[in-house]
Amino acid sequence: AILEQLKNRRLKQLSTEEKKWQDILTKAQQRIDELKERESNLINALSNLRSVPNNITLEKIRLQKLIDENKSAYDKIANKLSETEKNARVQAQMTREERAERADLLIENSGELADLRERITDLWRTNPEIQNAINN
Repeated sequence: AILEQLKNRRLKQLSTEEKKWQDILTKAQQRIDELKERESNLINALSNLRSVPNNITLEKIRLQKLIDENKSAYDKIANKLSETEKNARVQAQMTREERAERADLLIENSGELADLRERITDLWRTNPEIQNAINN
């Protein structure tokens, strides 16, 4: 009887250990599948990047995607407006001069991207109000 109890206890332990190993195996397989999918996505992304000209950066791609998304949303709204409503919207917009008068700060943006970055960085460094507004 004692031998039978020991045998049953050992079988139960083995069953518990087998379950643990099966769980580990399942999790490992899921992780492998996830990594394979990521690898596939990265390979696709890399092939897409190879077809992009060298002067196109990830920043430019993100910016273009954002522009496209906003244009799409704008087009959906604009397509529903009558010509009169479209003209009224255009007329309601402030002129460049009006925007300049109301603005707390103007950043000239007619040059190179590097110049714009430099202006923004200088403003950031020299203007605590801007830092506070962004941080809060």
